[in-house]
Amino acid sequence: MVFGRLAALPLNWVYTRECLSPIAVRCGGMLAMGRAYDGEDAMSGTFEFADVGLREDSEYHRLVQRCDGIARVCFDDGEYLITADETSLDLYLVLKGAFVVETHSEPADNRPPEPLAAVEAPDASSPAFVGEMAYLDAGLRTASVRSSGVTYALRMRPEHLNVIMEEFPVFTRILCNRFAERLRRTTEALRDDRELFALHERQQLKGPGEIVFRAGDPAETLYQLLEGALVRETAEREEPIDAEDLFLGFIEPGAYLRDNSYRVTVKAATETTILAIPKESKFALIRNMPELAVKCLKEC
Repeated sequence: MVFGRLAALPLNWVYTRECLSPIAVRCGGMLAMGRAYDGEDAMSGTFEFADVGLREDSEYHRLVQRCDGIARVCFDDGEYLITADETSLDLYLVLKGAFVVETHSEPADNRPPEPLAAVEAPDASSPAFVGEMAYLDAGLRTASVRSSGVTYALRMRPEHLNVIMEEFPVFTRILCNRFAERLRRTTEALRDDRELFALHERQQLKGPGEIVFRAGDPAETLYQLLEGALVRETAEREEPIDAEDLFLGFIEPGAYLRDNSYRVTVKAATETTILAIPKESKFALIRNMPELAVKCLKEC
């Protein structure tokens, strides 16, 4: 997600030429498809602040004057501001336009790009930062950013953000909101990942003689012995067991993993602490402890 006004745009959505300012004509055809303007031709792909409705005394104009190396660039429809897996440190403050953030599959997969977000900056009063992670991480880009229609932006380097944060509070708020949004989405992704491994276990205390499970009970809960001793009962005999007798402390895990019923009765021999893992956590258990599943398969 990129900070700016989100737009529910299909991938083939573009500005029409009639909707664009005259700068669209000046920018049209001057950018090589698939890469950003490289600044070699001073007239190619540039724009004036008046073209996007800004006066010469705007904060944008002051920013460009304050920071050497900031370039005013525009991108035609389909041009890439950023390409996945590149090492460029360029970042952009989009003044006006729209763009699509997308990921690319491996070339051998021959699949079209997968859109992650469509973002619109309708005018310079609601700009959007793009590629700001270059300020924190000089690694490869993880996604591509493609212009949808003509996009007007200021191309910056990471060091320019230091000036912004020290001297331009309006842009600093936008940047902080962008980082906050990225952090929120990262936190949500981590929460989703944690859920894949969450066991939702609960601890239980059993007194001497108290039943953990009976033979014939559906094995809908897996138990792990933490402290104490147990007794395993069959029709023929009783057998004392402790944690050292059990693989990783789990009690009859095969029945749980195979959705079977318990074949024996297990009860506490002493004051015992066990961990109970519900059947809903079976796949999370396998993700956390694949060696347990492998051992049960070998014993089939």
